[in-house]
Amino acid sequence: MKYLNLTKTLLISLTCLLTLLSCKKDNIPGSMHIRENLKIVFLNKSGQNLVDPLTVNRLQFEKMRLFFLENNEKIEVYNPMLDSPRGLHLNDKEAPYFIAVSANISKGEVLSDKNGIKTGQSTALLQLNDSITDTIKTEWQSGPGYVLITKTWYNGILVYDVANPQNGIENGDGFKITKSEF
Repeated sequence: MKYLNLTKTLLISLTCLLTLLSCKKDNIPGSMHIRENLKIVFLNKSGQNLVDPLTVNRLQFEKMRLFFLENNEKIEVYNPMLDSPRGLHLNDKEAPYFIAVSANISKGEVLSDKNGIKTGQSTALLQLNDSITDTIKTEWQSGPGYVLITKTWYNGILVYDVANPQNGIENGDGFKITKSEF
């Protein structure tokens, strides 16, 4: 009886180990590649990063709020079940310091749907403090196994284009914004 229990335990352990070793993190069949966050590096007019912990008069992340426009209605983002319940994530641990902002792709307006490829747009309002609220409009594309932000306008100015990332940041999708108010 002990021999059977030991054999079962070894077989289960070996099966689990082989399953774990056979999976590659970036190449799992049926997996989704999702990029629906915008990485924004905020700079002041002197070029200092406004989310760098050492910058004087930096942006106060705790006071920021994100709103999505859905059917012309302003809805504050808050889901306590998420790691970033307000749709915002602060990276102030290593350079480049940035704020990741969620785009509202799941409820965005679909502009076209051709051969399983959808393109659409969504609008968000980013409240930086009590007196500054900026508009972020995103154009996106989704298909089997992926979601991708293709263009972004910040206060009406094209700041990111996946095909020509002239204002992009290193190590990922995103862009730089200079705020003259700081």
